[in-house]
Amino acid sequence: MIGRDFSYPTALESALKIKEISYIHAEGLAAGELKHGPLALVTAGTPCIAYLPNDETYGANLAGAMEMKARGDLLSVSPTKTMKCFDYFIQVADADKATIMPNVVVAQLLAYYLTH
Repeated sequence: MIGRDFSYPTALESALKIKEISYIHAEGLAAGELKHGPLALVTAGTPCIAYLPNDETYGANLAGAMEMKARGDLLSVSPTKTMKCFDYFIQVADADKATIMPNVVVAQLLAYYLTH
């Protein structure tokens, strides 16, 4: 999972929930840190989640997401679907800086459904 600025804690919380609830390994990363090692671990079939809020970080987050997409499968969580390159897309409400709240709900539900 990747995020930047307010979405970075969302990525961390998402990874934590997935590990706690489903016992599946997950990592939350700052979108700007991908090239410093973690991107090398993304291979074909690796599920990747990118949090893309409608704010000043959108473009930078999208750049990281596209690098992950080039190597693995990409799920985008965002208020708007502006790219058709995502393998999966979950639309959330645009709540400005509070968009992390619906994003965390998505992560909690994902963790829950991964247990079944």
